[in-house]
Amino acid sequence: MKVLLSQDIPFKPSKFPINYSWVILIAGIIGVLMSIPGQTMGVSVFTDYLIDALKIERIELSNAYLIGTLTSAMLLPKVGKLYDKYGSRLIAMGAAFLLAITLVLVSFSAQIADAIALQFFNQPSTYITFATITVCFFLLRFSGQGVLTMVSRTMLMKWFVENRGFANGLSGVAVSFGFSIAPQIFNQLIEQTNWQQTLWQLAFVAVCFIGFAFIFFRDNPKDANCKPDGGRPLFQTKNKKKSLPIKDYTLKEAQGTFVFWVFTLTMALLGLYVTAMTFHIADIFEKVGRSRTEAFAIFVPIAFVALFFHFFGSWISDYIQLKYLLFLELLGISLSAYAFINLGTNPFYYYLLIFANGMFSGLAGVLSNVSWPRFFGLKHLGAISGFAMSLNVAGSALGPAVFSLAEQYGGHSYEVACYAVLMVAIVLLLLGLKANNPN
Repeated sequence: MKVLLSQDIPFKPSKFPINYSWVILIAGIIGVLMSIPGQTMGVSVFTDYLIDALKIERIELSNAYLIGTLTSAMLLPKVGKLYDKYGSRLIAMGAAFLLAITLVLVSFSAQIADAIALQFFNQPSTYITFATITVCFFLLRFSGQGVLTMVSRTMLMKWFVENRGFANGLSGVAVSFGFSIAPQIFNQLIEQTNWQQTLWQLAFVAVCFIGFAFIFFRDNPKDANCKPDGGRPLFQTKNKKKSLPIKDYTLKEAQGTFVFWVFTLTMALLGLYVTAMTFHIADIFEKVGRSRTEAFAIFVPIAFVALFFHFFGSWISDYIQLKYLLFLELLGISLSAYAFINLGTNPFYYYLLIFANGMFSGLAGVLSNVSWPRFFGLKHLGAISGFAMSLNVAGSALGPAVFSLAEQYGGHSYEVACYAVLMVAIVLLLLGLKANNPN
């Protein structure tokens, strides 16, 4: 890795009062939370305001979001390679700077589109408006959901080896809580001021994070002359699975393994399904005779179930093969799709839906973090994580559109899409039984 910024600036992590792994744990959590403005749940708070300001239809805004997300996914593997080359600190600072600029651009997107249209066409243009918001969504998804999330999580996994699952569990609890309350905070800020000023406030926070990343982010314990795992493992390691692989795989070598594609395609399926379900949740419930209130009410109990499975999965991942957690995750997706199909037939499926969604959501957070370092090592972790995340982002971009098409051509029902998800999940579940660690 090329070092452009000394690990000892502005201070030596090895001289910090506590082991620096715990500082990295907090820094990584804050880094992931900083990505919220670029996440779907963060963007959704501003959707109606953007539709009114831009004077476009909801389907046009959704298509712009789709194109922007897919484009950002294509670039993530390249950023992963830059991460391996330059480290977490510089990439995180650059991503935060881009996020801050993008939030300001989004706040002025209507004015920017009108100015460009008047300059070239002497009148407002829907095409220019669509192109403008598409570029904004691309920058937002790329800097927030993509780069900041990938860098913060990958850095954290480098600083914990024997306690990687435990650290991931603590991180998952904190991040889940932050993600669950963020939309309410954003909405309160909008009510106190307006949507544009709220975006400016978030941009200011992103600028402050640049300084935070400069001070506290460090790429790995070896370069900082520190020990991982908070100085020593917290628990006995006798029954733990070996956390450090024998070989460090390149991205190309990882792509040549069976386990890489089973895990990556599972993450892509999860991204597609979760985003589609969240996007269409009210309509799905209304079509089976349930209210919008019931639809949105499921996310609170899902979050509690997810926290349990995330912490449990993080702890036990240090002791078992990860394919067993993958099996449970895919079982959760299968049960969730089946519950959606039968949601209007029996109240039981409402509670099955909550349990299944919490199950796969909690385990997904575990596997997306701990799988790659255990399977393929740390040397090329950025490139491997970046490629896997790009497919996950691509799946999340396609989800709402795929479910919309299924609803339109499937008798105005989402059952066809849910059956497709169910079948793919079962196939991956069976393949996952052979997804062994290549090391």
